[in-house]
Amino acid sequence: MQKLQRRAFTLIELLVVIAIIAILAAILFPVFATARAKARQSSCLSNIKQMSTGLLQYVQDYDEQYALCVPDGVRASFTTPADRTATSPLGLARRMSYWSNSVQPYIKNWGVYTCPDHEQRTDVFGVTMEQARGVTIGLLMNGYLNQWPMAGSQAPARVIMFSEGMGKASMPGFGNVMPIPSLAGCAWNNDPNWMFKASGTGCTSLCYYGFTIDRTWWVHGQGSNYTYLDGHAKWIRNPGTYSPWAAVDETGRPTRVWVNGEAGCNWYWNYGPVITD
Repeated sequence: MQKLQRRAFTLIELLVVIAIIAILAAILFPVFATARAKARQSSCLSNIKQMSTGLLQYVQDYDEQYALCVPDGVRASFTTPADRTATSPLGLARRMSYWSNSVQPYIKNWGVYTCPDHEQRTDVFGVTMEQARGVTIGLLMNGYLNQWPMAGSQAPARVIMFSEGMGKASMPGFGNVMPIPSLAGCAWNNDPNWMFKASGTGCTSLCYYGFTIDRTWWVHGQGSNYTYLDGHAKWIRNPGTYSPWAAVDETGRPTRVWVNGEAGCNWYWNYGPVITD
């Protein structure tokens, strides 16, 4: 009776198989990473779209006026949720009227205020996620929108409503705006916290938050997500033809803001009505 002979893999054959697997892994892993990054970008785009939809619903209920960025003339990072810490009745009223709190009843979800690619900056004001009730905000409203009603914009498809104004950062427990309207002390100097001070054409002080993660504006790839006054949302390369940044360095850090006198603050201001005293 003839015995069956079993042939095993040789060492060379095993090495060839391992080499093939390694080559395939080297090819596919970057593809998988890109796919995951695109999925996070799409998730964030959905979040910022929900934010704009909630604000547009608010506008319809409040005589086509946008949610407040400077309640009662106070320019600050307002506590969010509004009742997170004790305050006076006047302080609570200001908090409740601030955009990050007043838009919430239309959204009914704190999770859309940030995105999976944002890192939580608990070191900014020393507020932990537990103290913030898990609420962290990275999507910021255009701080100039209180200047005119909904129907007042000359080009609603080009005026920013929400942006990823902290770059890759998010702040637990506080809502903010970007730009910060008429903020005193904003200047083009060596202060790392502020970027630019505009002048002329009715433009006041235009600043962005210097504590963004690595100060980069490349949140998703080489760009970030935006929504506009007409409600549409999209990813924009920064800088680009329609980017608010005139220039960024090789890491995506802004080096110049596109708000000179000729541009008239461009996206944030130029396409609203002419404001006169």
